Amino acid sequence: MQVLRELLRATGLQAPALDGDRTGEDGRIDVYLVGPRRMRRLNSMFTGRTGLTDVLAFDYRRSGPSLDLDTEDAMPVAEVFVCPDMALAAAARYRTTVHREILRYIVHGLLHLAGLDDHVPNARRRMRRAERRLLALAERMRLLEELFEVPPRS
Repeated sequence: MQVLRELLRATGLQAPALDGDRTGEDGRIDVYLVGPRRMRRLNSMFTGRTGLTDVLAFDYRRSGPSLDLDTEDAMPVAEVFVCPDMALAAAARYRTTVHREILRYIVHGLLHLAGLDDHVPNARRRMRRAERRLLALAERMRLLEELFEVPPRS
């Protein structure tokens, strides 16, 4: 998802998870779409919270090996997990498309990897502004069409 890396860099935010792993090379960020059951399990295991969440982001830069010893392939420096079921419900509530909502969740996860937080009001406002900037840029880059093969909006 090189295009997502470029999108985040275009905002001017510092994103160490995107700018290189322990070896100094650009790291790979994997994005997964998972069902509600798996998302609840991940949320419980890694955040200690119960219930469903829309997105989780994990930064591995300081843990684990930089190479998969079996395949010699680079391991991801980060992962973003998105729950499309949550996006579907939100899309209906906010009168948007499920694709736009999934993209919003991916962007939200990338912003967490860039160090932004949304657990206190001031930080949440900053994160929402950055989210809006990234989504506007994604619109100009026609990112929805590239990621989801959806027709352009008229």
